[in-house]
Amino acid sequence: MWGSTFKRTFASDVYSFAFVCVELYTGKPPFSDISHDAAVILRVMAKERPPRPCDAKGRKLMSDALWTTVQQCWSHNIAERPSMARVVEMMQDANEDLPIVVRFLSIFVEFMSICAYIHSERLPHGIKKSTTLLFFPESGAEAAPEVAKALIHTFPDSFGRSGRNPAVPHVPGPLTLSTEDRELAVEVSKEFKRLGIREELCNVRATKTHIKTADKAFLELWSILLKEVGLPPLLMRTMAPPDGIDFSVMRSKPWGEKESADEMEQALKYAQELQRVGIEARRMSNSQISAGIMEQVQTTMEFLKSKSTEEAQKEADDGDDASALDYAIRIRCNIGVKPNRSLHRYYLMKVIESSTATNAQKSQAHGLLIDWCISPFPNASIFARYMFAAAHHANQSVLFAAEASPAVLFFGLRILEPQAEKVVALKAQYQPLWMALEKRKKEVEKEQEKAERKREKDSNRYICAAPECYIQASKGGGLAQCAGACDPAVKPAYCSKECQRADWKNHKPFCKPGAPCSILTKERDLPAAGQGQSDEVLTIPIAGPDGRTMMLSSSTMPPEMLKMFQDFSLGKEPEGADKTIEEMMSSAKNKSKSRFEKIDLFVK
Repeated sequence: MWGSTFKRTFASDVYSFAFVCVELYTGKPPFSDISHDAAVILRVMAKERPPRPCDAKGRKLMSDALWTTVQQCWSHNIAERPSMARVVEMMQDANEDLPIVVRFLSIFVEFMSICAYIHSERLPHGIKKSTTLLFFPESGAEAAPEVAKALIHTFPDSFGRSGRNPAVPHVPGPLTLSTEDRELAVEVSKEFKRLGIREELCNVRATKTHIKTADKAFLELWSILLKEVGLPPLLMRTMAPPDGIDFSVMRSKPWGEKESADEMEQALKYAQELQRVGIEARRMSNSQISAGIMEQVQTTMEFLKSKSTEEAQKEADDGDDASALDYAIRIRCNIGVKPNRSLHRYYLMKVIESSTATNAQKSQAHGLLIDWCISPFPNASIFARYMFAAAHHANQSVLFAAEASPAVLFFGLRILEPQAEKVVALKAQYQPLWMALEKRKKEVEKEQEKAERKREKDSNRYICAAPECYIQASKGGGLAQCAGACDPAVKPAYCSKECQRADWKNHKPFCKPGAPCSILTKERDLPAAGQGQSDEVLTIPIAGPDGRTMMLSSSTMPPEMLKMFQDFSLGKEPEGADKTIEEMMSSAKNKSKSRFEKIDLFVK
């Protein structure tokens, strides 16, 4: 009973009450004549109890009614012990003047009711109901001022007792504050001291064991909340209660872009941020995006020169929505101001909270906050609060724009969808976002079907005819056809001059009018490449580390480079690999387009 497995229960509390009653009348602890704890334990287990309190002359100090109550409370059979509510009734029925015990009993009952009572406060303190996630601290230091303020306002009000909820128990005295987060405990203690709170009330404990009662009580509240929302019983069982926030484990990677003195590079980063959260890019091909972004880079360079970062900040602080969005992007891109996650989010939230911001501006702000949520976790699981926050911002971005931006689609299809298979709560919410993702999938399917029909009609036009080459093109113009006299319907197409020369010995006898098709069947099955590409894209199958076939696609990589990747994946040492890479890098330096190269990798 006194070992490590002991658990406090209502029955054990009633048991304790009986012994305290004896101590109140005698002024001594029960079994005070026994010096060894082990001996006391043996006597209690033998069903022995302290004698009825008497004075020096043998007169009974405890009334018959109270003594009967005490005996029931410390009964060896737990089932025979009354509840504390029943104890109160028994005391009231006795109608005796027992000031000491009654006072103790009232305090004891109130304390038990406080332990089971749950009180919640919205942070920041005094904020109205909101869906914008305005308060999202990332450290104990960020959270402490608002937590301390809420507690300071809560205690004088006795946890809502003053006029709002008469059922709330009275707090008899200062309680010990506990949290499982060591960092938060330290920072709230510091904040209390800074605000001038009495020294004995400033110590907040960091413990996991002492908050188990609160966790258990919260589970009951959670089930009530789910019922009030009106969720179906089956769905309610899938909604796990949220865990406590532990700031001490939040160790994210460095955030923001590296500082650059290159004006063009700064403008490029800025333009790319805008492009990620705009819906126009979805309707453009990769080549159009590349050309468009270069034009936008020039415009951005002129804009950044026309307005300093200091001017953008001042206008943002004065309430200009466009400047708030502008300054937030400058913070992210390290343009005239050091990257700062809290500051970046603050100015984006100003846009979201603004009553004058346009829907497009609010959609962009939400879109930028998706990256803010997921970027600290590049190689690890995303913490639940960040995953749900990112989903919220993606959903809001869709609602304001009535369409999904590239940032929303990337998050939804690459991150949210796989996670939703494990966390049903993600699938049960954010319906506008899920509808936008399904809409995009159907668009891609239609594009693929259209391209596939075109390929089936003239399949020779999309696959390199060289027997040993497995490169495919998304468009007919991606491969060069034979320029000889062979009929158009049977003309072979090649990804490079090298492949055409390698196949010439086979094709030469057929390169004349009326000759049959010379294209040989490939030794290995050729998986279908991804269709629906808006640019001319070359694709080649490569071997994945798990043995599955993966398709490597690129809009700018030359065939030689693609084949080199294929050889590497098959464990072969490509001939002239160093020369190929050197030529590729040399070509990239001479082409501004190369920095916008698009490479896709997908599994078949």
